[in-house]
Amino acid sequence: MAKIMQVNYESQADYIAIKVDYESQADIMVYLSDTESVAEGDCLWFYVDNENIATSKLLWTDNESVAEIKIMFVPYESQVGWVTDHPLKGKL
Repeated sequence: MAKIMQVNYESQADYIAIKVDYESQADIMVYLSDTESVAEGDCLWFYVDNENIATSKLLWTDNESVAEIKIMFVPYESQVGWVTDHPLKGKL
């Protein structure tokens, strides 16, 4: 279940991520839900504010060279999935 907490400092983050606009740039395509029960696997996310229930804590960056994962947000659940064979697969 991907319950993601956004953090402000690298020391708080499990991973550093960058948002990309195109599938060809992405490691993973993610659907962001406003319903916690929809969040599952690596690709269906729900944002949380409590680190005790977060499955991962992400720091967003604009610098691709420091990003550990490139994420493209998609408008439909049916579009989600891993684009690359990434080391974080199954860990979000």
